[in-house]
Amino acid sequence: MKPGNPLASLLLAMTVSALPVAVPAQMLDADSAFTRIHLASKLSKNSQLVARLSCFIFAGVDVATHREQLSLAVEDFNRSRQALIDGDPDLGILAERSQRIRNAVSEVGDGWTELSRLVLAIADGQDISPGLMAEIDLYSDSLLERTNALNTRIANVYGEEVKTMPLILTLTLDMAGRQVTRMETASKEACLIGTGIDVASNSQELENTITLFNATLEALINGYPGLIMAAPTDEIRRDLDILKANWEGPKRALTGLYRGEDIQNADRQRLAGQLEEISRNLGVLIEEYESYHMSN
Repeated sequence: MKPGNPLASLLLAMTVSALPVAVPAQMLDADSAFTRIHLASKLSKNSQLVARLSCFIFAGVDVATHREQLSLAVEDFNRSRQALIDGDPDLGILAERSQRIRNAVSEVGDGWTELSRLVLAIADGQDISPGLMAEIDLYSDSLLERTNALNTRIANVYGEEVKTMPLILTLTLDMAGRQVTRMETASKEACLIGTGIDVASNSQELENTITLFNATLEALINGYPGLIMAAPTDEIRRDLDILKANWEGPKRALTGLYRGEDIQNADRQRLAGQLEEISRNLGVLIEEYESYHMSN
């Protein structure tokens, strides 16, 4: 992790992209913007989920269930990516008209091709070697960079073009969505450390993930001038405070891991369950942000 404020560095990178970009005439509304932000966030989450599930299979944890979940995650990724390009009448969105967004989705597809091939083979029963697991981890990290770039581009374009939806709200939703992804990333990194895959590197990455999650959570509660809105309602602030309290236990366990403590499969599953619960609570919070906007 570079010295200084990691959240500030991330937000600076996001604001460099936050330039007004004209989108060809189409129906731009808050509902479709929310849907697109949600779909792009799912791509980021699934980029880490497929690697985490692969690691659990590699560790011998509930293998049959995790193979099935891996197949479903691949399907969800493909469906979400296609909807961002071609639209989806069931979701109420049209085909994307912004060429910058279409290009970013295409770059995500390029990064997904090889990773999806590898994890589908695992879902179909292929064994995982340490080398293959390390390769999947590298592909998932590379893909996450691309999906994050897509998230930022969608937040910027729709935040500028949807006049009833402030840019600060789309950026806040982007950051909240990244928190969901970080829970998958942390669970993946914990598994990789526990199974002996690039322990030193993944320990540093896990520390970075925790640091950025903590900084972003504080920003979601208290705001970050011009870029992240402070919790806009008492309900959202209360739920963020509850989430912060629920995060303390998993944070201690993860901190122990990157400092060299051992983890057993049963503890790994329990920790993954706690992180999944935090992810679900974050999903509820994102819905609360959307409800807040629609009622104002």
